[in-house]
Amino acid sequence: MMALFLCCLTVTSVCADASSWAYATLNKLSLDEKIGQLLIPAVSFTQSKNSMFSESEIIEFIQKYHIGGCILLDPAEPQKYADLLHHLQQANRNIKNSIPLLMILDAEWGASMRIAGLDEIRIPFNLTLGAIQDNKLIYQAGKEVARQLKILGVHLNCAPVVDVNCNPNNPIINRRSFGQNPYHVAKKANYFLHGLQDAGIIACAKHFPGHGDTTTDSHVTLPVINHSIEQLQRTELIPFKEIINNGVMGVMSGHLLVPVLDTQHTASTSAYMLKNILRNDYAFEGLIITDGLDMQGILTHYSPAQAACKALCAGNDLLLIPIDIPNTIRAIKDAIERGKLSMEEIDQHVLRILQAKEWANQQCKEYSSTVMQKLLTNEAQELSKTLYAHAITLVKNENNLLPLSDKKKTAIIICGTDTETVFAEKMQAHADILYADTLTSFDIQEYDTVVFALYGVQYQKPPLYNMTNNTISLIHETAKQQTDVALILFGNPYALAHFKSVPTVLVAYEEHAYAQEAGANVMLGNLISNGQLPISV
Repeated sequence: MMALFLCCLTVTSVCADASSWAYATLNKLSLDEKIGQLLIPAVSFTQSKNSMFSESEIIEFIQKYHIGGCILLDPAEPQKYADLLHHLQQANRNIKNSIPLLMILDAEWGASMRIAGLDEIRIPFNLTLGAIQDNKLIYQAGKEVARQLKILGVHLNCAPVVDVNCNPNNPIINRRSFGQNPYHVAKKANYFLHGLQDAGIIACAKHFPGHGDTTTDSHVTLPVINHSIEQLQRTELIPFKEIINNGVMGVMSGHLLVPVLDTQHTASTSAYMLKNILRNDYAFEGLIITDGLDMQGILTHYSPAQAACKALCAGNDLLLIPIDIPNTIRAIKDAIERGKLSMEEIDQHVLRILQAKEWANQQCKEYSSTVMQKLLTNEAQELSKTLYAHAITLVKNENNLLPLSDKKKTAIIICGTDTETVFAEKMQAHADILYADTLTSFDIQEYDTVVFALYGVQYQKPPLYNMTNNTISLIHETAKQQTDVALILFGNPYALAHFKSVPTVLVAYEEHAYAQEAGANVMLGNLISNGQLPISV
């Protein structure tokens, strides 16, 4: 573990003290060691697969190439995560003059995004958080995510997403965005980032300059943002500018083509976007990190080594998930020899990385062999429940149907699943529970009130979002015959466009047990809905 240093860093900027550990360390490094610091490969728990390397291969990269850190993508139990990161740090410490590794996790909604067994302390999706009106809770969510990651030995979280999801057909951002209003997104993201960084985890805003208005996924192809400068300035760029002004320590460049800014290069390989806009116009001094270099949004145009080298030349500091380490190093050295990269630029990149490591290692916790016990606290569970409860949104309540009256006979029709749900369990003492998939006959005249509980409504697959035409027709036909009809949606709120005729609508955003419990409590009058839709339908 790196000792504490005399230089004290803030979350708003990296250390500028020329006597700091970061400066002293930079001056001792060889070219090979400097290049190694730029590389953040992905590690797998078992064996090499796709773009990930085994633990033994990562240790070899540490010894041979002096890599700067690694990112974990595999699902696994939390103790395995902590053990693996601990083993890699130990292997790194055994090397003479070693520099601590920077451990990265993509944990937008907390450790449960990657790690099994943590559903009880899960942080809701950003879109769910975007419905919450008490921003202090967003800050607490960021702090809780930081607490979880520090227990595991992680230093940097690839979050928050600050993309403005203004396209209901977006296949990859959707629930990962705080909403469709850029100022709303900026405000929520700022609270979340301060929660992360105040608790000792580096935040990284993504995906610059904005992945929200796309109908394609940069993991599988190259999205194109055909916006004017004016559109970008009043939508996509606002959250990035705001979050940089509020001290975010990292920004991730996206594999996105924005012709009005650069007709030839993705944002991740565009010197104009990274150097002119991020560094010069926005005065960003923190880390610029590539999106995964294993993604087809960049590999459809370059070889793995070319992609990494072009991203570095464009201004990125950290090269995330390079999949050809030896050839990437050769390409970087060749770029230096040909004058495409200067040693001054290399030093600037490495200095920012070392400064981030210096700050991060002053925050980190000691390794623990009781990770699950430390993660699953009562306070974390209560926060998760509170977040879901504050997000629940009563979109409309015509005829004041909610809360339901015990004096009226109610049918609850579960759509999209044939298994027993938490919502049904909470409501069974107050209503007849029916399942649409097995419903052979239904006499609407038997009931005063009909409530449809909609499951399986995905955030992808527009325009039906995985709903069936039969389900949509059933809800519409019932609404025509019965005035007291309600819909509770445990999924994508964009699906509400199909249910404009339903007079009472409640949105819970997710199928998590806490969301279902909150939905039942609003239905029964035990909870007041305070959430607001973060998107328009």
